[in-house]
Amino acid sequence: MDKPAKDAIHDLVLGLRKTLEAEVERELGRYGITADRAWIDASTLSRLSAKERDEDRPRIEATIQREQDAGLDPAAAVRVFIRETAYTHMNRLLGLKCIEVRGLTQRSVSNERICESA
Repeated sequence: MDKPAKDAIHDLVLGLRKTLEAEVERELGRYGITADRAWIDASTLSRLSAKERDEDRPRIEATIQREQDAGLDPAAAVRVFIRETAYTHMNRLLGLKCIEVRGLTQRSVSNERICESA
């Protein structure tokens, strides 16, 4: 692979990561969790479903707490959660895309036009 192609992939991946991190941060905010402010009590968030409030939020809190138990301050623990969650999603999406390109599964990540321009 030539250098311009490698550079283009590098730039694309960095842009994707930035977008995914922003989306994870936005979604955490919906759950009342932020890196720079006190968390909102989940019981006061009427926008959350019972499952989101009673199952998802405690799992998110527990994951962030593990980072704090490892020595990070609360804000850094939230930032690690955001980065690692975005990384995991991106890896899975790119892996699925690789499987598609190799013809091992039907298209599910993108349409043909996007594939042809990539």
